This record gives sequence, structure tokens and C-alpha cells, in this order.
Amino acid sequence: MFEGFDAKEWMKEIELSHVSMNSKFNKENTTTGCAGESVFFSGGVPMDACRTMGTYPFNDDLYFWTFKGFVSVIPACQLITDDIARDEIRSLIGRRFKAFMGRDITDEEIEEIIESEDTGESIKYEHDEDYVNMCDILNHDHDFGWEAQRIQAELAGRMGVDFVEGIDEQGTVFITDQSQNDVFERIIDNMVLIGSYEDLEEREEEIDNEIDENGIRDIHEWALKNGAKRNSEI
Repeated sequence: MFEGFDAKEWMKEIELSHVSMNSKFNKENTTTGCAGESVFFSGGVPMDACRTMGTYPFNDDLYFWTFKGFVSVIPACQLITDDIARDEIRSLIGRRFKAFMGRDITDEEIEEIIESEDTGESIKYEHDEDYVNMCDILNHDHDFGWEAQRIQAELAGRMGVDFVEGIDEQGTVFITDQSQNDVFERIIDNMVLIGSYEDLEEREEEIDNEIDENGIRDIHEWALKNGAKRNSEI
């Protein structure tokens, strides 16, 4: 289906953060930071994530996780759209697109959506001598952007890639489809629970100093040295 594509060419070591309302991560309780079977991560460390939590109304109930390891990561613009992804986008937005634009959405336009690094903002269409935002046309509450990201992650999984890299309101995001390619066992089970939002906010300076003074490379390593558990051990 993806002739000539080699997922191994996209392998690299990466450290990612995940924000969840749960202190134990499994397929049954995935809520915050998920869309269907797709799990959203941010680049960097939970300290950075703390500073962006103004968009969440329930800060004290959030838990921060990290993952560090060698995985395959592909930018959304490098995805190879297949019939499954194309049909799903068409089923989601075909009628509303036609009602607004007065014509059917084309395969090329669907591919532009799927291969966009920013599904919420960068898809623009010329209409009545002006440019309009796809999300504003199709879904005022922006669920379409989430659905498009989910479809991207599922497509990446079918291509044999662990993560698709894109952009949303939180910045750069890395999305994995936990239902495919043994992702749950290799990635989700090896996520490390750093602590709650409240814990990290109170101890930020202390943790930063301890990392600097002991030559620890990152908060993922710091957490393991201080007894943090992997998801599979909780």
C-alpha cells in the first residue's frame, strides 16, 4: 500500500510529555489528551507543559507523564494519504463542505487536510473573494481539527510509524495511535508518571536545581532516579 516507504528512516530518540486526568493510564480511562485511540504528546518536559495549562480549567486534577526512547516520527506533511483516510475525511465533512462551497470536496483537497501540519488553522479556502478557515466552515467547536489529527495518527500507524508530528493550540504535538503496531506495550506502558500539576508547580525550582547539581540529563531521568514508576508498574 505504501510502496517504497520505510518507517525505519524516521527513527530518532525523543522525549515527550503527556497530560492526563488519570494517575494510571490505560485504554479504558483515556480522556484528557486523547482523541479516540490516539494519544497526544508534547515535546520537551512537564515543566514546560505547566506553563501552558492556562487553557485547561481543571489544573489541579492533571497528571504529567513523560516518555523517552527511540521511536519513528513523521511530520504530517510527509504522510501518504490512503483510501481509508480519504474516505473518512469525506464522510466527516463532505456534506457540510458541499453545502458551504457549492461543490464536492476533491481528493486533492482531502489530501491537503490530511497532510497539513496544522489541521485547525492552515487549511484555507477561497470563497467569495476571501479566504475562510476550514474549521470555521465545518465545525464551530473545532472537533473537526481533533478528528483530522486522529485520522493522521491512524494513517501513520498503518504506515508503520509510531508518531505523527503536527501543530495545534498547545504548540508542537506528537500523536500516536495506541490501537496499532504494539504502541501500547512499547510506548504507553513505558510512560513515567512525574506527578500532578500541583506537585510540579510547588517543586519546580527544587527539581530544576537537583537536575543541574547532579548532572541529570532531563526530568525523565530525574523521575526514575527518585522512584517514579512506569505505567506498566503502577
